Amino acid sequence: MSPIHNASQNPAIDLASLPLRYRFAQLSGDETVPRPAIADHPRTQACARLIDQGAETLPFHGFDSLESILKVFGEHGIDRDVYQFKAAFERVEALDENSPQLSRGLGKSGKRLDDYRCGGGMLIRAAILARAGLDDEIIIAKEITESVALFTGLLGVANKDELVMPYRDKFIMHKGIALPSYYHLVILAHTQGWRTPENLAHLKQAVSNLCRLSLPHALVKCGSQLVAPAYLNEQHWLTPWKIHYDSEKAMWVERTILLLQASIADEKFLSVIKDFAPKFVEQWSKSIRNTQPFLKWGAYSGIGLEPDWKSGERKKVDLWFRQRQIECLLPIENQPCFSPV
Repeated sequence: MSPIHNASQNPAIDLASLPLRYRFAQLSGDETVPRPAIADHPRTQACARLIDQGAETLPFHGFDSLESILKVFGEHGIDRDVYQFKAAFERVEALDENSPQLSRGLGKSGKRLDDYRCGGGMLIRAAILARAGLDDEIIIAKEITESVALFTGLLGVANKDELVMPYRDKFIMHKGIALPSYYHLVILAHTQGWRTPENLAHLKQAVSNLCRLSLPHALVKCGSQLVAPAYLNEQHWLTPWKIHYDSEKAMWVERTILLLQASIADEKFLSVIKDFAPKFVEQWSKSIRNTQPFLKWGAYSGIGLEPDWKSGERKKVDLWFRQRQIECLLPIENQPCFSPV
């Protein structure tokens, strides 16, 4: 049974915001729910106002940025032909490595991280375009190739000491070492041309090795400066029930979705997801206290589609959508038996 068929048995969905009802309907191919407009949600209204003030004046990265605005529009079901969506997309597409706007929200570290292949402004630009529905992947071909290469580079790593080393009270990457980042995963999740059987097999092995290595949070030493790339170093990918911090719960949900969209979750991870996905709404809806990682949309936060979680039902139905999304992305043989929430 398709998981969304059970959605009609949950009356809370009928009271949810239009973007959430639309996204639920997308999972089942139900075309009776109208596509949301900017005016249908306070979050998309706020983003549109920022674009109306001038896309060229906005930060590139972070909160209230071109990055977060396009993320909001896409996740809330706004059509790409809507003026504000199109204006933000075209502004990002027009940026190059010499554009001053590319450093707004990143500072000088953006160019340095691109030079170190650790995820700077041009990589983030590619990820934004991919997530927003880029028509021609050739525009970001360099970043797609780099994303595949950085994942496959993990295949021969036997020990995390080959990648990171202690530095004062922190860890830093060995010189010349680069790891796949959150943005490399976003690019792979939203592009298709790289998906050969060989690449998919190698990247599944790479993700398996990344989980096994359980890397600590590591910085990159750029000259005398320590810079924090958005590395994929979650230590609880295979043990989500052990996650304590609410920010890490939100990251687990989003990055699990990205791994499934990229089709590079290995069998062990798929087994964990199958077991945990039906449980996390009940477990986490009661334990989440800090709603910002879920409801404040920025570069690395924002997965909730409801305007707020002032009621427990809103929180639960928001998390339930992400549960259903994860379950629908699982290969058929890994999908759990669905039951009403």
